[in-house]
Parts: sequence; C-alpha cells; structure tokens
Amino acid sequence: MKIPGELLERVVEHCLREVPYEACGVLSGPVDGSPDQHHPMANGLVGGRALLAFEFVPSDQLRLFTELDEAGRRPLVIYHSHTKGMAYPSIRDIANASLQVHSLHLIVATERFDPGAPLGLQNGAIRLFKIGRGVVTQEPIELVVTQWLTIEVQQ
Repeated sequence: MKIPGELLERVVEHCLREVPYEACGVLSGPVDGSPDQHHPMANGLVGGRALLAFEFVPSDQLRLFTELDEAGRRPLVIYHSHTKGMAYPSIRDIANASLQVHSLHLIVATERFDPGAPLGLQNGAIRLFKIGRGVVTQEPIELVVTQWLTIEVQQ
C-alpha cells in the first residue's frame, strides 16, 4: 500500500507521544485509493492508559466511520502502537481485526523505533498487515516521499 511519508510521520509522532501507553488511529482515503488523511483516536481502554492493548472509544469510532462513509471514503488503515515487543499483531489484535475486515492494520513498535533513522529504514519497527479469519499476512508499505519518488519500507 502506498502511504504518504507525512502521514506515516504523523502516525509515528502520535505513537511516540503516547508512550508508555498504546496509541491508535485511522488513515482514511478514497474507497479505491491510498490513505490521505490521518485521524488520531483516543484509546478507550483504561481511560486511555492501556499499556498492552487498544480499543477505539465506540462513539468516536461510530462518528468517524459514519463521516467517512457519508463522504465516500473509508478507513483504509487501522493503526496502533506496541510499546513492548515487536510490530506484530497480538492474539487480541487478530481477534479485534475481524471488526475491520476491509482495513489493513499498521503497527508501530515504539521500543524498536530509531528516531535517528529514516522512516524507510526502521528495521521492522513499522509493519503493515492484512488480517482475516485469524490469518495474518504482512503487506509491503510503499512510502511516498514525493509525487515522483517512492521508496519501500524495509521489513
């Protein structure tokens, strides 16, 4: 999936800002397109102070998804952070992904993130997954730096 570099930067900034708690949000775009808008969301678990899990505040999720639907857009990427461990879906992440079957899932491993390295060279700290029926498949991220130049995030 093509993701503009500035959107991915906002996602990473949001995730790092929330450490030690898990951050979450959405990247939206046209139904058949790439993400072009960032929507940080509140983590509805433990008053936003969840260390090992995330869940959107249901009323916020309903509002955002309704607004996107009415505008002919959709949530293309659901993102969250893992403050400990790898950028790989947990059992809970896999179970919850069944609620967003048309979205890809981006995980930022904040503990592994190197702020001195370019986004495209994060050595597995940022990963994108397709999750369906309990099956997890890693997807490539094509980081769009400009309209004419793209680089692929190394996994």
